[in-house]
Amino acid sequence: MSARKFTLALAALLAGGAAPALAQSVAITGGKVVIGDGSDPISGGTVLVQNGKVVAAGRNVVVPAGTPTIDATGKWVTPGLVVAVTDLGLVDVGAVDESNDSDADKSPFSAALDLSAAINPDAQPIKVSRAGGVTRAAVAPIGTDTIFGGQGAIIDLGADPQPVTVPRAFQYVDLGETGARRAGGSRVASYVELHNALDEAKELAAAPAGARRDDVLLNRRDAQALAQVVTGKQPLYVHVERAADIRMVLGLRADYPALRLVIVGATEGWLVAGDLAKAGVPVLATPMNDLPESFEQLGATQSNVGRMKAAGVKVS
Repeated sequence: MSARKFTLALAALLAGGAAPALAQSVAITGGKVVIGDGSDPISGGTVLVQNGKVVAAGRNVVVPAGTPTIDATGKWVTPGLVVAVTDLGLVDVGAVDESNDSDADKSPFSAALDLSAAINPDAQPIKVSRAGGVTRAAVAPIGTDTIFGGQGAIIDLGADPQPVTVPRAFQYVDLGETGARRAGGSRVASYVELHNALDEAKELAAAPAGARRDDVLLNRRDAQALAQVVTGKQPLYVHVERAADIRMVLGLRADYPALRLVIVGATEGWLVAGDLAKAGVPVLATPMNDLPESFEQLGATQSNVGRMKAAGVKVS
């Protein structure tokens, strides 16, 4: 059977020196193959890689004569793992400030911060994650003194000096308890800060070049970055956990209809699954949350993802 082009991750073979072959042409045979489309694993399957691309995967794959082969009997062959929200590439040693670019709480900028500028492909966490089968990641956010965590980047974990595949891929904002703390101590303050910022960005996007009011709170760089969000050119990742906060976020489209929302966290997403499905807003959830670690996570349950999927929500 043919398969979509997916990146091959075979951690058991990486340690055996197979990684260089995967950049060329190779057939991996005899393993338990996972296609990645929800179908059952295929025992005794074959994955055919040609010129670094997976071109076929399944049980009856025809391998061209002369193609090098790797015997994966007794091993699993899977698509690469994708980490949806991470600080990979920003941190080498977390306890050493000089090697840590995940915090910018003394910067005058927030939404304008472009995380791709700091990605280090030689960071040890990237190498460890690659060996474990992670091949792609979305890097965000960094700590600032506002609710905005900057513009995240999509990276690949290949052993090359150009890890960033999509810079400024999305904007990240913290609401809920974290946003309340950064905005002045209350969710009320974080909601006003968000609306004011989006309003100023919307005005800047519609104004003649260089024109701007005098009573703005955002600096020009941050407003320009958020103009990409209010015009729908850049997705907005919103970190919230409790059901009431998720409803508030979904209501943003009434004022900003072009927003491309993505909910991050959503511990209580199952309580508003119908609303999420109706709005067509996807969710990046933490699947193992099953205890109320905070007051905004009182509804934590490991059935959260399954209930949202059953309601028609796109969940990762």
